[in-house]
Amino acid sequence: MHSRNQHHLALELPEILHRIGEYLPRRDLVTSFQVCSSFHSSLAPLLYRELDLACGTSNVSSYGRGYESGRSDGNTTPGHDDNNGDIIHDNNDGGHRKWEEGRRRCGRMLGRRTAPTVLRDRYAPLVRRIKLETSLAAEYLSVGFTHLTTITLSYNGESSSQKAGVAPTTAIGAGAGAGVAGGKRRRTKWPTGEGSDIKDNNEVQESDQDEKDTTVDNTKALVQLVQDNKDLVSWTFEKFRTSHFSAEVWKAIVEAAQDRLESKRMPYGNRTMSVTAARTGLELLEVKQMTVDKESGPWFVKACRLAKVLKLVVVDLTHANLLYTQDPVLSPLLPPPLPQLHEQDQGGHAVALIPPMAQEINMWSLRGFSFMDQLRFLVECSQARSIAWSSPCAQWRHDLCHLSIHDLETLINPNQHQQRQQRMLWPHLHSLRFSEWLRGKIDPTDMSALGTYISTLLTSITSHNQIRFFRLSGAKMHSMAVPILQQHHNLSLNHIRLRGCPSATSTMIQGLLESCPNLTTLTANILSIDAISRGKPWICKSLIEFQVYLDLTLEPAQYPRTRAFTDRMQEAHLLVFARLATLPALERLLISRVPTRGNNAISRKENAHSLNLRLSCGLDTLSTLKKLKVLNFVDVEQVLDKDSVQWMISSWPNLGCVQGMLAPSLEQSSALAALMTNHGVYYSCA
Repeated sequence: MHSRNQHHLALELPEILHRIGEYLPRRDLVTSFQVCSSFHSSLAPLLYRELDLACGTSNVSSYGRGYESGRSDGNTTPGHDDNNGDIIHDNNDGGHRKWEEGRRRCGRMLGRRTAPTVLRDRYAPLVRRIKLETSLAAEYLSVGFTHLTTITLSYNGESSSQKAGVAPTTAIGAGAGAGVAGGKRRRTKWPTGEGSDIKDNNEVQESDQDEKDTTVDNTKALVQLVQDNKDLVSWTFEKFRTSHFSAEVWKAIVEAAQDRLESKRMPYGNRTMSVTAARTGLELLEVKQMTVDKESGPWFVKACRLAKVLKLVVVDLTHANLLYTQDPVLSPLLPPPLPQLHEQDQGGHAVALIPPMAQEINMWSLRGFSFMDQLRFLVECSQARSIAWSSPCAQWRHDLCHLSIHDLETLINPNQHQQRQQRMLWPHLHSLRFSEWLRGKIDPTDMSALGTYISTLLTSITSHNQIRFFRLSGAKMHSMAVPILQQHHNLSLNHIRLRGCPSATSTMIQGLLESCPNLTTLTANILSIDAISRGKPWICKSLIEFQVYLDLTLEPAQYPRTRAFTDRMQEAHLLVFARLATLPALERLLISRVPTRGNNAISRKENAHSLNLRLSCGLDTLSTLKKLKVLNFVDVEQVLDKDSVQWMISSWPNLGCVQGMLAPSLEQSSALAALMTNHGVYYSCA
């Protein structure tokens, strides 16, 4: 990766010519130059394939505090202080304001500097991927890039409130206040001096005008960049507000993507509809922390529908006017039933809008976009292979008043909807991840309704798909999802993560282990000895990662602390070890608690019923785990001895990492840890 801090003429220094000449039969300058030129021609495309440009204005401490930029643009030398020593620092009244003023002036100066001439003249056609900030966009995007495929653009400026001396903690999305105590935004007043209000207003006006000028320049540069780079198919935007991104850019992206698509006509009933061919207009559209306004809304919507990989993370769509019922001219993100979805082309024929082309979808914390609206959009993504969806509980509660089970079935069940009877819900789906669903307290009536909705949704998905990757992070959802998955996907499931939820019972986990032969990863909260003893042998011979707390708690009334209790505990250990021994491909064994939002520590009473990794308890049964690399028993108290540790080292040749306390005594644990370390095994107590 080439950085702006490096000199662009590094491959043409005379020292390189002479150094190459030392290894040549003939040390004349012509031969050295020819070899160096060949070396340069081979290395330059690799060196400039990815260009990372950062101004540093997003870092508050970058300017005005002895900062040396170390930047070279062909006219300055690396390590030159761009501030020219004109920033005054003091601790008296108004000192911070002077520092802020100088920092902004320095940032504007760097943003307007001319891009390196050598980059413009020689290396711009070699760049394929570029990452830069808005303060550098206008100058660097106009140097003549012609073969770009990927661009990442992030906003590194300030809001007007910050420039006026107020620094709010900004957040966009449904969980905007999650990172602030009490869910409220904090506002910090910077120190000010006399007459600061008038000066602050002037500063805000000046900065706003500079910001507008920068936005206009960036818009022109981006539009021209889209026109010059026909293969620019991957876009990533970070931290943009409405005023920082023009609708013209979205329009240019969409029009270029549509030009890359190959379409053909096919009859559909009494009209002609457009069907998109295999080519993709956008490979990647990733939007992080952005606000979309009404003007940009239609083009943003179309861009989402053209992207093969769509990632929307903390996006505010409140002002985008996405409701098609309010504006019939708007291209809807949420289409009505298929036969009604059309536009008028120039010939007066009804032409279907391009359906969403996304194969990988990640939607997290979308504001102004309800749960049902998100679901309707996902349903239209018929080519989806992977879906990651975070829908906070608050959105569920809001939509419950307007949702019926008939509406949900009509939307997602192809057999219940005549207009969709030829379509299946996500026929190519293999990865499904739901997070942040149903956390917190929910009314029992609402919970029953939600259970019905989730069951209907998952049943519709599982009726024709072969789900391989499944992950859930929700407090009350596992009990509904796991039985459905086990029933329909036991032969295809290979990756299951059920994290942070006690509703995934031991019986469910045991059912997965005894019915999913191709399982490679399983993460859950707990697996009890009762469920293991009542269940069948495990058949997942390909299991590589097993992360479950093994609970060997016995009923005290049935087995009081007598000889019978001790014998029963020994039998429980032997049974668990026997089950684990049937997993020859196991590489990661984690018997600690799965981290949750609460306290992950295990009480001493629970430790008394945990799995003991000692030879006296039957550890030698696990001699079949020759591929084991990681053993983790953090927060699960062990009382290991030297013989047990030596057996682990000799019987598990690939063992490289052990985590957890080896013995209650710190001295004994340290001695055993030293034994492991001496044999090349990394040890950590936590």
